[in-house]
Amino acid sequence: MTVQIGSPHTIATIWGVPEGYDALLLARRAREHAGPVLHIARSDASMARLADMLGFVATDIEVLRFPAWDCLPMTGFLPTLRL
Repeated sequence: MTVQIGSPHTIATIWGVPEGYDALLLARRAREHAGPVLHIARSDASMARLADMLGFVATDIEVLRFPAWDCLPMTGFLPTLRL
């Protein structure tokens, strides 16, 4: 599989990447381009696994985790703040 990420000012959409390899791609992108990298995980469990893998392969990169909201949009309810 060949993945071309592009310049630092473009959005790279990558799909079909095996779990675990996504952490390597994100670490490479963060190291090559000195700016923030945003990854949207499909679930809290997927986010936790990715954060663990990034902690293993990229100890020099800070990972900020924002959990999913616990309510649906347009329902009138506010999400619970978890600190």
